[in-house]
Amino acid sequence: MRKRLRYAVLLLALSVVWPILPALAAAETPSDAQQAAAIVNQARQQKGLAPLTLDPTLARLALLKAQDMAERGYFGHQSPTYGSPWEMLRDAGVSFTCAGESLAKGPSALAVTRALLRYGQNTLLSTRYQYIGIAAVPASGTKIWVFLYTGTARVNQTVSGVPARPPATPPAMQPPAGTTDELIRDEARMLALVNQARAQSGLAPLAGDHELVRLARLKARDMIERGYFGHQSPTYGSPFDMLRSAGISYRYAGENLAGAPDVETAHNNLMASPGHRANILNPNYTRVGIGVVEGGPYGKIFVQLFVG
Repeated sequence: MRKRLRYAVLLLALSVVWPILPALAAAETPSDAQQAAAIVNQARQQKGLAPLTLDPTLARLALLKAQDMAERGYFGHQSPTYGSPWEMLRDAGVSFTCAGESLAKGPSALAVTRALLRYGQNTLLSTRYQYIGIAAVPASGTKIWVFLYTGTARVNQTVSGVPARPPATPPAMQPPAGTTDELIRDEARMLALVNQARAQSGLAPLAGDHELVRLARLKARDMIERGYFGHQSPTYGSPFDMLRSAGISYRYAGENLAGAPDVETAHNNLMASPGHRANILNPNYTRVGIGVVEGGPYGKIFVQLFVG
């Protein structure tokens, strides 16, 4: 069975083989991107924000990513062909000061864009971005959507090829320093709240897993030290990559991330978000590692790493 990763937070983050670019025929209806961009810019206008420019270079890259997900059967920011969104942009010769990506599945531009705006995808309303590329590819009775954003300054307007990236070898995983009794109590408290929510939904509790806790702490520490917040780690790769490198086998895997000053706030925010809640209440998961590390702009970073 294909390994599946439910991404609850969408965001953002050399090659020796140059593949032939996939054909564009019948992959995207131009009105999809135009309609989605119009809805996004209408929402930005209502917030007093400048509109995003629908850019053909970013649209081409978004289409390649959408086609890659449809053809390879995955749904996530880390592509086995192109790497992370950052890597894909750089390998295509696109310079930028900041970049981001949102992914969605849905039948129409209206449904998908409204869902992204409604469920906490503030990337669409970020003041950091000036350009956007949007693509939609049919897949399994619906469409896979990719929204790719950049800020200033882009220098290359033509994508002649995007190289496939060889698998990266992550560094050795050393346990993070600074784990205190208070943070360990936070982790235990969050596990209790997760299992309380599962019990209320008639689900079996998740077993705490020491190795998953170690990985979750590493991921939380990595985000604080490197100043990012996202599923794709510049150190460890995707959650899939991190689990595989640690020798953990699974049929299902998922990750939730939160930044908050305390456990209750983090848990309540996760449960209020449909994507995060779905991970917490996923009946396919049997084990979880919860890592809490102090630091960052929110006070503490919480990582929940699920496997089943």
